[in-house]
Amino acid sequence: MANVTANNTRVNDADANTNWGNYNSTGGSPAAEPQLKYQGTNAVNKKITTTGSRGGIDYDPGANAINMTTSGNKLWICKVKIADAGDLNTTYGVEVGLGSQNNAFYSYNVAGSSANSPQFTDGYSSQGGLAEGYLIVAIDPEIAAWREGTTGSPTLTAVDYYNVAAQFVTGGAKSENLAMDAIDVGRGLTYTGTAGLFRDAIDFDQGTDNNRFGYACAVGNAFFLRGVHTLGGSSSLAFDSDEVVFFPDGYHSANSFGILCDLNNASTDINFRGLIAGLGSNQAAEDTRPFLTASGTTGKCLIEGVFQDFLRIELSSAVTCSGTVGTETLVQGGATFENATINSLSIFNTATIVDPDMTKITSTDFIQASGGHAIEITTTGTYSYQDIGFQGYGGTGGDNLIPSSGPEDAAIYNNSGGLVTINVAGGDSPSVRNAASSTTEVNQSVTLTFTGIEENSEVRIYEAGTTTELAGQENVTTGSFVYSFEGADAGNSVDVRIFNTEYQPVNFVQAQNSAITLQSTNQSIPIQQIFDRNYENP
Repeated sequence: MANVTANNTRVNDADANTNWGNYNSTGGSPAAEPQLKYQGTNAVNKKITTTGSRGGIDYDPGANAINMTTSGNKLWICKVKIADAGDLNTTYGVEVGLGSQNNAFYSYNVAGSSANSPQFTDGYSSQGGLAEGYLIVAIDPEIAAWREGTTGSPTLTAVDYYNVAAQFVTGGAKSENLAMDAIDVGRGLTYTGTAGLFRDAIDFDQGTDNNRFGYACAVGNAFFLRGVHTLGGSSSLAFDSDEVVFFPDGYHSANSFGILCDLNNASTDINFRGLIAGLGSNQAAEDTRPFLTASGTTGKCLIEGVFQDFLRIELSSAVTCSGTVGTETLVQGGATFENATINSLSIFNTATIVDPDMTKITSTDFIQASGGHAIEITTTGTYSYQDIGFQGYGGTGGDNLIPSSGPEDAAIYNNSGGLVTINVAGGDSPSVRNAASSTTEVNQSVTLTFTGIEENSEVRIYEAGTTTELAGQENVTTGSFVYSFEGADAGNSVDVRIFNTEYQPVNFVQAQNSAITLQSTNQSIPIQQIFDRNYENP
């Protein structure tokens, strides 16, 4: 199994009520008790019955401040529980906050219709995946768009104040109904070792009572991951996952949720065979979809499963993909795609992948899953596309298949400022949008293959009804003959003659009403030659 470690600072484990107090609330002091705990022995809790405002508890040690503007301390993994969540105010039921002191902090709505993230607008939704029903929220305080309110002038380079409060409709609680458990600030988890799975992170995090950081939680057989999950490093990792994994939406920042594959160790071998899906959203304020990054070239990574709804996927030459990737931006980095699917989520007037190495992308389908182009070309020249499919993109110069998206969404965007020639062998002929001073020629090559040809046969192909030869070969030795032609010739007819001194001739000719009509896709015709020793090739 993988060795999992946390890139995390535990600010307080909430096992004692030292430095905990009331926030916007009168009544008794908070207590550290086991009844509502998520992590460790206790959680700090309190009975709240307020209906006219939010009240709760706070933690204010006044020391050991954390700089949350650094990459290693990007997220507060907030863990709170409301025991009678069905009585919460529907607009702004639960407030959490953090800052530099009790009069300088930012507040966030994490359960109510006015919340600034769709994750929380439907109200209280526990994310712990356990019967405890904890609400687990990853918050990046640097993102101004997530803040519901600001008190004073918080200093994010010195965070040491945290709070939680709730507002109810009837306020009829009979006992403690609000709790906050361990306060964790960090980045995520790192995996090394052998026979690794995402399940190992669940066992390490949620499955270990004294950990329960909130970076990895399970709901049945589905895993929910927060923060950055680093696979590999200076130590090797053998990792092979066919699991179902989700990165939830929330109050985090772009590039703070995702997977980093460190392939700098030659013994690192990572295989993704399951479903890994982003539940984040591409809001104008901040894009919360996850990322996948592969760094290093000495190990190897194989993508056989599905990466769905990612913001950015950046690969290296150590990666081979035969699965499906859905992303707004794809950086190939020398990776090989074969028998793969690329779902392009680029925004209108942009491309998912820029200047790909098409010698390493074969037998692959590009599917327009939202908008934008599949490929942008910025350098003039000739490019060969081998068995590449394009689905859902607009036509050349217009007639887009996505409503109201305009002509920008053709499959290819030629932004080279000059001539680009695309030679298509098999697959689809792509639609093209040309930038200023750019022109594109698409030449589609289609094949007509005759199989089962006897050794030493002679094959000749003519324009139908003429003696104009288009292709031919003497002494066929491979058992097949392949005729390649441009896609523009589809619909034309050809005469085909096959001779061999020991077999009767095979003729597909217009004079006998059996000329072959060329198709727009590759076709194969089996040949049966009848043995005849009395026949000689004229």
